[in-house]
Amino acid sequence: MIQSMTGYGKAEIQFENKNYILELRSLNSKGLELNARLPIHVREIEVQLKKRRSVTNHIKTVHAIAMCNMAELSGGLMIEASLPRDKQWIPSGMTVEYLKKAETNLTAVSNGSEIDWDQTGTIEVPVVINDLNDQTVFKASINMYVKNKA
Repeated sequence: MIQSMTGYGKAEIQFENKNYILELRSLNSKGLELNARLPIHVREIEVQLKKRRSVTNHIKTVHAIAMCNMAELSGGLMIEASLPRDKQWIPSGMTVEYLKKAETNLTAVSNGSEIDWDQTGTIEVPVVINDLNDQTVFKASINMYVKNKA
């Protein structure tokens, strides 16, 4: 059951002596429309998840589906921020590997530095999720179908 429809998130990164800040706020919104364009050299998206009861399973580790959601959010933000404006995308599949139990807070990182953003067809977006001990607990490869806008 949803108890609140208020959300807030903030991320900061420093690159080549410049600070980039992304701040998201939502108050009683029923949807989210997100448009982001980043400089060509920013090709990494990080999403964090705090381990709490609502995202754990019966053995008190972070649920597999919560990690899938993290991966899809990270990969989706990556492609939305990086794809040229004349293209559109939709996820078409995801392959995942569960490598170990996720027993702490988690960080999902999607790195698109090796992706050719001008291509059409299926683009593979990699996502890695690490725990607080910097151990990789989950890997995903998300297929994004990309085409030119009509």
